Amino acid sequence: RPVAANPTAGLEPAPAPRFRVGDRVRVRAIHPAGHTRVPRYCRGKRGVVVHVAPAIPFPDASAHLGEHRPEHTCHVEFEARELWADAAADGETVVVDLWDAYLEPA
Repeated sequence: RPVAANPTAGLEPAPAPRFRVGDRVRVRAIHPAGHTRVPRYCRGKRGVVVHVAPAIPFPDASAHLGEHRPEHTCHVEFEARELWADAAADGETVVVDLWDAYLEPA
């Protein structure tokens, strides 16, 4: 099957991002059945958005619902102690890329 001359023709425009760099967010404490791309170790934890990437199809909606739903991903920086308490050293951070649907304002 040949690739269309304009493969993005007919796609809905991407929504505006809900979060901006510097926003404090919390990862939703969700536990859906099946595969998801939100790591368990950051669910319910708070961090700061350090980058917002362009919207692309949200894989969970595509895989489970068969729908094309563009979403942005946010690169969220967490203090390591927020994620692992005393097992982390002071000053260490972790950046996790998370889909918009996984986040809420903190």
